[in-house]
Amino acid sequence: MVGMAKNTRAVIRSQGAEQGRGVVDPAADAQRRLLDAQASIDRDYARLRELETRYRYLLHSSSDAILLFDAPTRRIFEANPAACQRLAISAAALIGSSIMTIVGSSGEATLTKRLDGLVAGADADTFSLVMSDGSSVTAMASLFRQDGVPVFLLYLDAPTGRSKAHAREGASDSRFVDYFRASPDATVLTDRSGKIVQANGAFLELVQIPTERQVRGASLGRWLGRTSVDLGVLVTNLRQRNAIKLFATHLRAEHGTLTEVEISAVALGEGEDGLLGFAIRDVGRRLPSSASARDDLPKSVSQLTELVGRMPMKDIVGNTAGLIEQMCIRAALDLTRDNRVAAAELLGLSRQSLYVKLRRYEMLDAGASEPE
Repeated sequence: MVGMAKNTRAVIRSQGAEQGRGVVDPAADAQRRLLDAQASIDRDYARLRELETRYRYLLHSSSDAILLFDAPTRRIFEANPAACQRLAISAAALIGSSIMTIVGSSGEATLTKRLDGLVAGADADTFSLVMSDGSSVTAMASLFRQDGVPVFLLYLDAPTGRSKAHAREGASDSRFVDYFRASPDATVLTDRSGKIVQANGAFLELVQIPTERQVRGASLGRWLGRTSVDLGVLVTNLRQRNAIKLFATHLRAEHGTLTEVEISAVALGEGEDGLLGFAIRDVGRRLPSSASARDDLPKSVSQLTELVGRMPMKDIVGNTAGLIEQMCIRAALDLTRDNRVAAAELLGLSRQSLYVKLRRYEMLDAGASEPE
Protein backbone atom coordinates (compact mmCIF):
# COMPACT_ATOMS: atom_id res chain seq x y z
CA MET A 1 0.00 0.00 0.00
CA VAL A 2 2.87 2.40 0.84
CA GLY A 3 4.57 1.65 -2.50
CA MET A 4 1.33 2.22 -4.37
CA ALA A 5 0.85 5.58 -2.60
CA LYS A 6 4.39 6.69 -3.57
CA ASN A 7 3.86 5.71 -7.19
CA THR A 8 0.53 7.52 -7.25
CA ARG A 9 2.09 10.72 -5.90
CA ALA A 10 4.83 10.52 -8.53
CA VAL A 11 2.24 10.22 -11.31
CA ILE A 12 0.27 13.16 -9.91
CA ARG A 13 3.41 15.35 -9.75
CA SER A 14 4.45 14.43 -13.29
CA GLN A 15 1.06 15.48 -14.62
CA GLY A 16 0.89 18.69 -12.59
CA ALA A 17 1.86 20.85 -15.59
CA GLU A 18 -1.02 19.58 -17.67
CA GLN A 19 -3.45 20.14 -14.83
CA GLY A 20 -2.10 23.67 -14.40
CA ARG A 21 -3.09 24.32 -18.02
CA GLY A 22 -6.60 23.19 -17.23
CA VAL A 23 -6.20 19.62 -18.57
CA VAL A 24 -7.56 17.05 -16.06
CA ASP A 25 -6.21 13.52 -16.37
CA PRO A 26 -8.97 11.04 -15.37
CA ALA A 27 -6.41 8.50 -14.17
CA ALA A 28 -4.65 11.02 -11.92
CA ASP A 29 -7.99 12.24 -10.59
CA ALA A 30 -9.05 8.67 -9.77
CA GLN A 31 -5.71 8.00 -8.07
CA ARG A 32 -6.10 11.18 -6.00
CA ARG A 33 -9.57 10.08 -4.93
CA LEU A 34 -8.14 6.68 -4.00
CA LEU A 35 -5.49 8.30 -1.82
CA ASP A 36 -8.10 10.46 -0.09
CA ALA A 37 -10.31 7.42 0.52
CA GLN A 38 -7.36 5.45 1.91
CA ALA A 39 -6.44 8.32 4.27
CA SER A 40 -10.05 8.52 5.46
CA ILE A 41 -10.12 4.77 6.10
CA ASP A 42 -6.87 4.98 8.07
CA ARG A 43 -8.28 7.78 10.26
CA ASP A 44 -11.50 5.85 10.91
CA TYR A 45 -9.52 2.72 11.74
CA ALA A 46 -7.34 4.63 14.22
CA ARG A 47 -10.43 6.09 15.93
CA LEU A 48 -12.03 2.64 16.18
CA ARG A 49 -8.85 1.16 17.68
CA GLU A 50 -8.74 3.96 20.24
CA LEU A 51 -12.38 3.40 21.20
CA GLU A 52 -11.85 -0.34 21.46
CA THR A 53 -8.81 0.20 23.70
CA ARG A 54 -10.83 2.41 26.04
CA TYR A 55 -13.69 -0.10 26.10
CA ARG A 56 -11.36 -2.99 26.88
CA TYR A 57 -9.58 -1.05 29.61
CA LEU A 58 -12.81 0.03 31.31
CA LEU A 59 -14.34 -3.44 31.12
CA HIS A 60 -11.30 -5.29 32.43
CA SER A 61 -10.51 -2.77 35.19
CA SER A 62 -14.08 -2.71 36.54
CA SER A 63 -14.62 -4.37 39.91
CA ASP A 64 -18.24 -5.14 38.92
CA ALA A 65 -18.98 -8.55 37.39
CA ILE A 66 -20.22 -7.72 33.88
CA LEU A 67 -21.62 -9.99 31.17
CA LEU A 68 -22.71 -8.93 27.69
CA PHE A 69 -24.93 -11.16 25.54
CA ASP A 70 -27.07 -10.94 22.39
CA ALA A 71 -30.77 -10.34 22.90
CA PRO A 72 -31.94 -12.70 20.11
CA THR A 73 -29.75 -15.72 21.01
CA ARG A 74 -29.08 -14.92 24.70
CA ARG A 75 -25.48 -16.11 24.12
CA ILE A 76 -22.62 -14.46 26.02
CA PHE A 77 -19.99 -12.74 23.86
CA GLU A 78 -18.11 -10.78 26.55
CA ALA A 79 -17.26 -11.44 30.21
CA ASN A 80 -14.84 -9.37 32.26
CA PRO A 81 -12.34 -10.87 34.75
CA ALA A 82 -14.54 -9.92 37.72
CA ALA A 83 -17.42 -11.97 36.23
CA CYS A 84 -15.18 -14.99 35.63
CA GLN A 85 -13.93 -14.79 39.21
CA ARG A 86 -17.45 -14.39 40.62
CA LEU A 87 -18.78 -17.38 38.66
CA ALA A 88 -15.58 -19.45 39.00
CA ILE A 89 -15.73 -20.12 35.25
CA SER A 90 -13.07 -19.32 32.69
CA ALA A 91 -13.74 -16.75 29.99
CA ALA A 92 -13.31 -19.42 27.31
CA ALA A 93 -16.09 -21.51 28.88
CA LEU A 94 -18.42 -18.51 29.23
CA ILE A 95 -18.03 -17.06 25.73
CA GLY A 96 -20.62 -18.59 23.41
CA SER A 97 -22.68 -20.22 26.15
CA SER A 98 -26.26 -19.24 26.96
CA ILE A 99 -26.80 -16.74 29.76
CA MET A 100 -29.24 -19.23 31.29
CA THR A 101 -26.41 -21.65 32.07
CA ILE A 102 -25.19 -19.44 34.93
CA VAL A 103 -28.56 -19.28 36.69
CA GLY A 104 -30.53 -21.97 38.45
CA SER A 105 -33.85 -23.36 37.30
CA SER A 106 -35.74 -20.94 39.54
CA GLY A 107 -33.59 -18.05 38.31
CA GLU A 108 -34.38 -18.61 34.62
CA ALA A 109 -37.97 -17.38 34.95
CA THR A 110 -36.90 -14.29 36.87
CA LEU A 111 -34.16 -13.38 34.38
CA THR A 112 -36.37 -14.05 31.34
CA LYS A 113 -39.11 -11.82 32.79
CA ARG A 114 -36.61 -8.99 33.41
CA LEU A 115 -35.08 -9.23 29.95
CA ASP A 116 -38.49 -9.29 28.24
CA GLY A 117 -39.50 -6.27 30.29
CA LEU A 118 -36.44 -4.31 29.10
CA VAL A 119 -37.28 -5.12 25.49
CA ALA A 120 -40.82 -3.84 26.14
CA GLY A 121 -39.44 -0.54 27.50
CA ALA A 122 -39.21 -1.11 31.26
CA ASP A 123 -36.59 0.79 33.29
CA ALA A 124 -33.41 -0.90 34.51
CA ASP A 125 -33.58 -1.82 38.19
CA THR A 126 -31.97 -4.23 40.61
CA PHE A 127 -33.45 -7.66 41.28
CA SER A 128 -32.56 -10.85 43.14
CA LEU A 129 -31.27 -13.68 40.95
CA VAL A 130 -30.68 -17.32 41.96
CA MET A 131 -27.49 -18.73 40.44
CA SER A 132 -26.75 -22.28 39.32
CA ASP A 133 -24.82 -23.00 42.54
CA GLY A 134 -27.88 -22.06 44.61
CA SER A 135 -26.53 -18.70 45.79
CA SER A 136 -28.59 -15.53 45.44
CA VAL A 137 -27.09 -12.33 44.03
CA THR A 138 -28.30 -8.83 43.40
CA ALA A 139 -28.30 -8.23 39.65
CA MET A 140 -29.16 -5.44 37.25
CA ALA A 141 -29.72 -5.70 33.50
CA SER A 142 -29.80 -2.97 30.87
CA LEU A 143 -30.40 -2.92 27.12
CA PHE A 144 -28.62 -1.06 24.31
CA ARG A 145 -28.13 -1.47 20.56
CA GLN A 146 -24.91 -2.37 18.78
CA ASP A 147 -24.85 -2.35 14.97
CA GLY A 148 -28.64 -2.41 15.03
CA VAL A 149 -28.77 -5.55 17.21
CA PRO A 150 -30.14 -5.33 20.79
CA VAL A 151 -27.55 -6.29 23.41
CA PHE A 152 -28.02 -6.96 27.12
CA LEU A 153 -25.55 -5.92 29.81
CA LEU A 154 -25.89 -7.82 33.10
CA TYR A 155 -24.29 -6.75 36.40
CA LEU A 156 -23.87 -9.39 39.08
CA ASP A 157 -23.60 -8.41 42.74
CA ALA A 158 -24.84 -4.93 41.84
CA PRO A 159 -25.19 -2.68 44.93
CA THR A 160 -28.70 -2.80 46.41
CA GLY A 161 -30.74 0.22 45.46
CA ARG A 162 -28.95 0.75 42.17
CA SER A 163 -32.17 1.99 40.67
CA LYS A 164 -33.39 5.22 39.12
CA ALA A 165 -32.19 7.35 42.01
CA HIS A 166 -28.77 5.70 41.86
CA ALA A 167 -28.69 6.16 38.10
CA ARG A 168 -29.37 9.89 38.53
CA GLU A 169 -26.57 10.06 41.11
CA GLY A 170 -24.25 8.29 38.68
CA ALA A 171 -25.21 10.74 35.93
CA SER A 172 -24.41 13.62 38.30
CA ASP A 173 -20.99 12.09 39.04
CA SER A 174 -20.40 11.74 35.31
CA ARG A 175 -21.21 15.42 34.75
CA PHE A 176 -18.80 16.37 37.55
CA VAL A 177 -16.04 14.38 35.82
CA ASP A 178 -16.91 16.16 32.57
CA TYR A 179 -16.58 19.50 34.38
CA PHE A 180 -13.17 18.45 35.78
CA ARG A 181 -11.96 17.61 32.29
CA ALA A 182 -13.39 20.68 30.52
CA SER A 183 -12.72 23.31 33.20
CA PRO A 184 -10.83 26.37 31.86
CA ASP A 185 -8.91 26.48 35.15
CA ALA A 186 -6.09 24.00 35.65
CA THR A 187 -7.29 21.25 38.00
CA VAL A 188 -5.02 18.60 39.50
CA LEU A 189 -5.51 15.69 41.90
CA THR A 190 -2.45 14.44 43.79
CA ASP A 191 -1.73 11.97 46.54
CA ARG A 192 -0.75 13.15 50.02
CA SER A 193 2.88 13.64 48.96
CA GLY A 194 1.99 15.83 45.96
CA LYS A 195 2.40 13.23 43.18
CA ILE A 196 -0.09 13.76 40.38
CA VAL A 197 -2.93 11.25 40.04
CA GLN A 198 -5.06 13.16 37.52
CA ALA A 199 -4.79 16.46 35.64
CA ASN A 200 -7.10 18.17 33.19
CA GLY A 201 -6.32 19.70 29.80
CA ALA A 202 -5.96 23.24 31.13
CA PHE A 203 -3.09 22.14 33.40
CA LEU A 204 -1.39 20.29 30.55
CA GLU A 205 -1.65 23.42 28.43
CA LEU A 206 -0.09 25.61 31.17
CA VAL A 207 2.88 23.29 31.70
CA GLN A 208 3.20 22.53 27.95
CA ILE A 209 2.88 18.75 28.27
CA PRO A 210 0.99 16.95 25.46
CA THR A 211 -0.59 14.02 27.35
CA GLU A 212 -1.86 13.34 30.86
CA ARG A 213 0.10 10.10 30.99
CA GLN A 214 3.35 12.10 31.01
CA VAL A 215 2.47 13.96 34.23
CA ARG A 216 0.96 11.08 36.21
CA GLY A 217 3.23 10.04 39.06
CA ALA A 218 5.35 13.18 38.79
CA SER A 219 5.51 15.65 41.67
CA LEU A 220 3.45 18.81 41.24
CA GLY A 221 6.47 20.67 42.62
CA ARG A 222 8.27 19.99 39.33
CA TRP A 223 6.26 22.83 37.78
CA LEU A 224 4.99 24.72 40.82
CA GLY A 225 6.48 27.56 42.80
CA ARG A 226 8.85 30.47 42.89
CA THR A 227 11.10 28.21 45.00
CA SER A 228 11.30 24.48 45.60
CA VAL A 229 9.45 24.76 48.93
CA ASP A 230 6.09 26.02 47.61
CA LEU A 231 4.57 22.55 47.29
CA GLY A 232 5.79 21.66 50.80
CA VAL A 233 4.13 24.80 52.19
CA LEU A 234 0.85 23.91 50.45
CA VAL A 235 0.86 20.28 51.56
CA THR A 236 1.71 21.21 55.17
CA ASN A 237 -1.09 23.79 55.31
CA LEU A 238 -3.58 21.34 53.79
CA ARG A 239 -2.74 18.77 56.45
CA GLN A 240 -3.36 21.37 59.16
CA ARG A 241 -6.33 23.30 57.72
CA ASN A 242 -7.82 20.97 55.04
CA ALA A 243 -8.30 23.94 52.68
CA ILE A 244 -6.31 26.87 51.26
CA LYS A 245 -7.58 29.84 49.25
CA LEU A 246 -5.81 32.22 46.87
CA PHE A 247 -2.21 31.09 47.33
CA ALA A 248 -0.17 33.23 44.90
CA THR A 249 2.81 31.63 43.18
CA HIS A 250 4.24 30.80 39.74
CA LEU A 251 3.83 27.84 37.41
CA ARG A 252 6.93 26.89 35.42
CA ALA A 253 6.17 25.41 32.00
CA GLU A 254 8.30 22.65 30.54
CA HIS A 255 10.10 25.14 28.27
CA GLY A 256 10.79 27.68 31.00
CA THR A 257 7.79 30.00 30.66
CA LEU A 258 6.63 31.44 34.01
CA THR A 259 2.93 32.03 34.61
CA GLU A 260 1.54 33.90 37.60
CA VAL A 261 -1.11 31.69 39.19
CA GLU A 262 -3.43 31.63 42.15
CA ILE A 263 -4.14 28.30 43.87
CA SER A 264 -7.05 27.10 45.94
CA ALA A 265 -6.65 23.60 47.35
CA VAL A 266 -8.55 21.11 49.48
CA ALA A 267 -7.74 17.84 51.23
CA LEU A 268 -10.00 14.96 50.14
CA GLY A 269 -10.36 11.98 52.43
CA GLU A 270 -8.18 11.04 55.38
CA GLY A 271 -5.00 9.09 55.93
CA GLU A 272 -2.44 8.05 53.36
CA ASP A 273 -5.18 7.04 50.90
CA GLY A 274 -6.55 10.59 50.79
CA LEU A 275 -6.05 12.96 47.88
CA LEU A 276 -5.27 16.66 47.48
CA GLY A 277 -7.22 18.72 44.96
CA PHE A 278 -5.67 21.85 43.41
CA ALA A 279 -7.50 24.49 41.37
CA ILE A 280 -4.86 26.62 39.60
CA ARG A 281 -5.93 29.87 37.92
CA ASP A 282 -3.79 31.94 35.56
CA VAL A 283 -3.85 35.52 36.92
CA GLY A 284 -1.10 36.95 34.73
CA ARG A 285 -3.55 39.04 32.71
CA ARG A 286 -5.77 40.01 35.63
CA LEU A 287 -6.22 43.76 36.13
CA PRO A 288 -5.21 45.09 39.56
CA SER A 289 -8.20 45.57 41.84
CA SER A 290 -7.00 48.96 42.99
CA ALA A 291 -4.50 51.44 41.62
CA SER A 292 -3.33 52.14 45.16
CA ALA A 293 -2.60 48.50 45.92
CA ARG A 294 1.08 47.62 45.83
CA ASP A 295 2.04 44.28 44.25
CA ASP A 296 2.46 41.37 46.68
CA LEU A 297 1.88 43.66 49.71
CA PRO A 298 -0.23 42.07 52.46
CA LYS A 299 -3.29 43.90 53.71
CA SER A 300 -2.44 43.30 57.38
CA VAL A 301 0.44 42.15 59.56
CA SER A 302 -1.28 38.78 60.16
CA GLN A 303 -0.93 37.98 56.45
CA LEU A 304 2.85 38.37 56.55
CA THR A 305 3.32 34.82 57.88
CA GLU A 306 1.61 33.47 54.76
CA LEU A 307 4.45 34.93 52.67
CA VAL A 308 7.00 32.54 54.24
CA GLY A 309 8.10 30.16 51.52
CA ARG A 310 6.70 32.37 48.76
CA MET A 311 9.45 35.01 48.77
CA PRO A 312 12.87 35.55 50.41
CA MET A 313 12.96 36.86 53.98
CA LYS A 314 14.64 40.13 52.97
CA ASP A 315 11.70 40.89 50.68
CA ILE A 316 9.25 40.09 53.49
CA VAL A 317 11.15 42.44 55.83
CA GLY A 318 11.14 45.15 53.16
CA ASN A 319 7.42 44.75 52.67
CA THR A 320 6.92 44.87 56.44
CA ALA A 321 8.69 48.23 56.68
CA GLY A 322 6.64 49.59 53.81
CA LEU A 323 3.43 48.25 55.35
CA ILE A 324 4.16 49.92 58.69
CA GLU A 325 4.93 53.25 56.99
CA GLN A 326 1.67 53.10 55.03
CA MET A 327 -0.35 52.22 58.14
CA CYS A 328 1.19 55.13 60.07
CA ILE A 329 0.56 57.59 57.23
CA ARG A 330 -3.05 56.44 56.82
CA ALA A 331 -3.63 56.70 60.57
CA ALA A 332 -2.17 60.23 60.66
CA LEU A 333 -4.30 61.32 57.68
CA ASP A 334 -7.41 59.84 59.32
CA LEU A 335 -6.68 61.60 62.62
CA THR A 336 -6.11 64.97 60.90
CA ARG A 337 -9.00 64.46 58.45
CA ASP A 338 -6.62 64.47 55.50
CA ASN A 339 -4.78 67.63 56.57
CA ARG A 340 -1.32 66.89 55.17
CA VAL A 341 0.42 69.71 57.06
CA ALA A 342 -0.93 68.46 60.41
CA ALA A 343 -0.24 64.84 59.43
CA ALA A 344 3.40 65.67 58.64
CA GLU A 345 3.81 67.33 62.04
CA LEU A 346 2.11 64.37 63.75
CA LEU A 347 4.53 61.96 62.07
CA GLY A 348 7.57 64.11 62.73
CA LEU A 349 8.20 64.59 59.00
CA SER A 350 8.65 67.59 56.80
CA ARG A 351 5.87 68.29 54.32
CA GLN A 352 8.26 67.44 51.47
CA SER A 353 9.14 64.04 53.03
CA LEU A 354 5.46 63.25 53.54
CA TYR A 355 4.68 63.96 49.88
CA VAL A 356 7.63 61.81 48.78
CA LYS A 357 6.22 58.88 50.77
CA LEU A 358 2.67 59.53 49.50
CA ARG A 359 3.98 59.43 45.96
CA ARG A 360 6.01 56.28 46.63
CA TYR A 361 3.00 54.39 47.96
CA GLU A 362 0.67 55.85 45.31
CA MET A 363 -1.44 57.49 48.01
CA LEU A 364 -1.36 60.92 46.40
CA ASP A 365 -4.58 61.95 44.64
CA ALA A 366 -4.24 62.88 40.99
CA GLY A 367 -3.98 66.63 40.58
CA ALA A 368 -3.11 67.25 44.24
CA SER A 369 -0.73 70.16 44.74
CA GLU A 370 2.65 69.55 46.31
CA PRO A 371 4.61 71.91 48.58
CA GLU A 372 7.10 74.16 46.90
